[in-house]
Amino acid sequence: MSLSSISHPSPLAIMHFMPTMVAIFRNAISAKNHQHHAAQLTLDFEGSFELHCQNKIQNYKCVIIPPNVSHCVRSNNHWQLTILLDAQSAITQRLLKRFNATKNPMEIPEAYYGKLLMLGKQPQAISELSKTLLSLFNQWVSDVDISEQDARIEKLLSLINASTSPEEVDHILAQVPLSKSRLSHLFVEQAGVTLRRYILWQRLLRAITLILAGKSITDAAYEASFSDLPHLSRTFKSMFGMNISQFFKVKDFIHIHVE
Repeated sequence: MSLSSISHPSPLAIMHFMPTMVAIFRNAISAKNHQHHAAQLTLDFEGSFELHCQNKIQNYKCVIIPPNVSHCVRSNNHWQLTILLDAQSAITQRLLKRFNATKNPMEIPEAYYGKLLMLGKQPQAISELSKTLLSLFNQWVSDVDISEQDARIEKLLSLINASTSPEEVDHILAQVPLSKSRLSHLFVEQAGVTLRRYILWQRLLRAITLILAGKSITDAAYEASFSDLPHLSRTFKSMFGMNISQFFKVKDFIHIHVE
């Protein structure tokens, strides 16, 4: 059964949360201009779509968008696959280099996305999907080399990802043997985003995980170390282009799977 043949009375999405990426099959969930720390790959199963980005409107069948670039995808009610890729993973760095998408969105040629189109006709279980995507991306970038990340920033990213409170993050930052200005400059250079925004991104991912586990949005906000619900709401909207409460109100029409 193809995704486009699914009968639905309201916007529907199928979301697969995996360790280094989120794959979203969707047809009518709209968002305003936004930017996030993840790189984004979007493929239209039924035709093409409009990408509003950097004061330009262009049509694409398949595109990769660099992290932290403001954009908006107009779906035209087509079934699409959107993959959010952890910007710090080696495979994401190689994908961005392969398609020269370091600053601007870049079209992905049909020679690459042909096998992705099959996912629209044969939806897979999350374990199979994860293996399929990683295998495919590795084929795309098998001959692409990237420079090694500064060991200090690599360790810092790992510690921030594992932290559970603002106090713990403050303690981690205090242990870095660099001045605040040097750390800030090096972090942006290596991670492509300010340290503050990266920490917000990690807290946002934690909040989403907590909500999916059954927590209320308010409880998730506090447990993910946001100052309050409005803080979480503003962050979610700035990074995903939609209101978090509206998004989870349609959860009856969103099939969510977590690996």
